[in-house]
Amino acid sequence: MVHENFSTIRHDMIFNSSDFHHLKIVVAGAGSVGSRVAEELAALGVPNFEVFDPDVVEAVNTGSQSYTPDHVGLSKVEAIKEICRAKSGCLVDAHQNEFHGLNSTANVYFLCVNGLPMRRLIVENIVRHNPHAEVIIEVRMGVIHGEIFFFNPQLEWQVAEWLKRTSGDETEVGTTACGTKLSVGFVSKALAQIAIGNFVHWCAKHAPAYTGELTRDNDQVIRTLHDTAISNRVLYSAIPFYTLTDVWQAPRVNRLMIDDEELWSL
Repeated sequence: MVHENFSTIRHDMIFNSSDFHHLKIVVAGAGSVGSRVAEELAALGVPNFEVFDPDVVEAVNTGSQSYTPDHVGLSKVEAIKEICRAKSGCLVDAHQNEFHGLNSTANVYFLCVNGLPMRRLIVENIVRHNPHAEVIIEVRMGVIHGEIFFFNPQLEWQVAEWLKRTSGDETEVGTTACGTKLSVGFVSKALAQIAIGNFVHWCAKHAPAYTGELTRDNDQVIRTLHDTAISNRVLYSAIPFYTLTDVWQAPRVNRLMIDDEELWSL
């Protein structure tokens, strides 16, 4: 049950969760990025989704993840379940085990697990066994930087392009795919919010047309969400030379291929 004092009214015109209750969403990994992705989904008003993680909350997790000292000793998925229920009444389906992508019928996947080999295994299983999958949002986190990939697992060429960027040593990729021993909370929060932004953008393209009264500014925002191509890859760096806004407004940085903004639109 959603709490009476919880409201999504300020973002309903951009993302109305009631339009997307049919979506099955999986958050694989509840660490630095995954815990914050789950929290942001609850804040959007998403009523339920699945979270997978085999680990237990430790004191070291409280500075860079969504957990508080009161959660230490709980499984991460049970702690996330408490956090999301307290935030919005969201019901998280908690699984204290690794997610391998088998026997899943979800539509949307947030991949926030440790290590590129595990990510490749998950994607390969989704591609082979789940015809219902519509989008995968994969987040890689370094100490002060990260990468986010956004692709449709039903399109072979998009999967192939993604696989090219998961081969070889992880250090060659430029990030550690959430496997680093070092972690800074504001970086994981920024990456999670960009990942959620991509999700909202994708949903906006599939939402029913809004027919209510709009201000000129709100109308422009909604038109932009519907009409702008979704970038296939977003880079984020906490180094001052690159700001979050610079990268978000310039998706052509490090493009995968010529004119990929149009090609990667879903």
